[in-house]
Amino acid sequence: VNNIIWVDEFSPDLPMTLADEQQLLQVFINILTNAEQACQGLNGGGTLTIRALCLQDKIRISFNDDGPGIPQENLKKIFEPFFTTKPPGEGTGLGLAIVNTIAEEHGGQLVLDSSPLGGCRASLLLPIHQGKRTA
Repeated sequence: VNNIIWVDEFSPDLPMTLADEQQLLQVFINILTNAEQACQGLNGGGTLTIRALCLQDKIRISFNDDGPGIPQENLKKIFEPFFTTKPPGEGTGLGLAIVNTIAEEHGGQLVLDSSPLGGCRASLLLPIHQGKRTA
C-alpha cells in the first residue's frame, strides 16, 4: 500500500490477554498511520515491520519504520497533548497522547525509540492477563 512494504513477524506462541479490542485498534491505526506518513515523507515509500512476541510476563508489539526518525528533542514531548510536528491542518497532536493513555489504562506502556540515522520503533508493551473470556 502506498509503496510501503509490510513485514509481519508474529511469534506462534503468543499468549492470550485481556484488552479492549476497540481501543487497541485505535492504538494500532494511529501508530501505523504515523509510520506510513513518515515513510511517505522521506522516500515516497519504505518498509514497515510489525513484530509481536512474548517477553516474560508481557506481550510486545513493535512497529518499526525506516522513515526519518524522531529528533531527540521531540521524543521528550511526543506524548504531550497538542504537540505535533505536522503542518497546520494535518494533525491535532492528540494521537500519541491518546495512544499512550490507552496503553497505560491497560497496565502497559508505549515506548518510542528513534535513531539519528533514521527509523523509528514504537513498542506497545501489554501485561499478560489470564482470565475468563466473555462474549
